[in-house]
Amino acid sequence: MYRRKCVALLYYIDYLLKLATAISKQLIKDVKEEIRGEEEMLHLFKENLPPTLAGVLELARQEGFKQGFEQGFKQGFKQRYEQGMKQIITGLIEKGAEDEWIAEVAKLPEAKIREIRMELK
Repeated sequence: MYRRKCVALLYYIDYLLKLATAISKQLIKDVKEEIRGEEEMLHLFKENLPPTLAGVLELARQEGFKQGFEQGFKQGFKQRYEQGMKQIITGLIEKGAEDEWIAEVAKLPEAKIREIRMELK
């Protein structure tokens, strides 16, 4: 009963009140906070949702995409950084640089330099 009343209220807001865009966006954010954890239930009824609830689903989708993109970017950056550092260290080892000097320049523990040196053998 409570959910039906909420949906009816949102239909009223969406179709009869004509909120300003900024207020409508804030309403979507507020509703999303109130129904946190119930977004999956909204997917079951997504064809019949009032625009505000449809906006909640879209906002959740965008946030999920953004979070996934940021995590992927950070992970990819970290992997590329580590690969690049390893290539540089490998080059320095091959040129005859001492482990202590490489560790100081690369700001890595000397044990890590020795580990890379062992991998080259």
